[in-house]
Amino acid sequence: MASYHRSFLWRLVFFGVPVAAFYYFFWQVSNWEEPLAGPAATNEGELTEGYRTMALILGAVAAIPYLGLMLRFSDRVQITEEYVRSRRLLTNRTILWRELIEYESFPNYIHLAPADESLGIYIDYHMTFRKPMELARVISRKAREADANRSGRRRRRRLLICELGLVPTIVLVIASGLFLFFLRQRIVFVGVFAGIVLALVSAWVWVTTRRQPDRWKSGGSIYVTLFLLALILPPLYFTQGLMAKGYKTVAMFGALYLVGLFAGSGVMMALLPNRAKR
Repeated sequence: MASYHRSFLWRLVFFGVPVAAFYYFFWQVSNWEEPLAGPAATNEGELTEGYRTMALILGAVAAIPYLGLMLRFSDRVQITEEYVRSRRLLTNRTILWRELIEYESFPNYIHLAPADESLGIYIDYHMTFRKPMELARVISRKAREADANRSGRRRRRRLLICELGLVPTIVLVIASGLFLFFLRQRIVFVGVFAGIVLALVSAWVWVTTRRQPDRWKSGGSIYVTLFLLALILPPLYFTQGLMAKGYKTVAMFGALYLVGLFAGSGVMMALLPNRAKR
């Protein structure tokens, strides 16, 4: 019997980054005072409570998808000559190879379905498993031996607007680090944590809606709404004391937030890789 599970290092990083970011963010926004350089609100000292509240709100929004993904990504896949089994913390599903009707392999998930599709097995983000290509090859070989149908349905690779790629993500992470080191702008921290939360929510939305044939209408609208809220509301709240200093100052403040937002979401999305298309 062959057994495949998520990489321990990947799980440590993927689920450790949000917790570490929250505690570090909360500590920093509670202790920083005036920025060293760059835009500062006229009532900067009075906004400390607002930063704390924003951190708590973002943490509360992230709690359900964080725990949901932790449960979802606890799965282990076992493959024998007779069956394939997906074992999770609370549920187990087994499909006999002779009962397999349909097999789908997409860049970011594998779907195995018997006659009753509700009993199917989804292996989400299979590139995060140890030996992911071996897992995909073994399942593909056993599916061919079982004469399972290969689905021709087109599916979107990810439910993400800010899928940035490796190079832009590295640039934004370095930029946000420099801004934090030289400017000590708390709005960058808001952006980084908001991006992390947005990525967690979008991944959870995708996992819970990907069974929908047209999941863009279900998951996409949710994600677009959250993206717009994350893009507009935090900087809108914290720029209230900057308007008197001119639009250039407000624009710089918003740019700092955007750098953090895309850096945070880019890091989390880089940890959910797709299989390269051949």
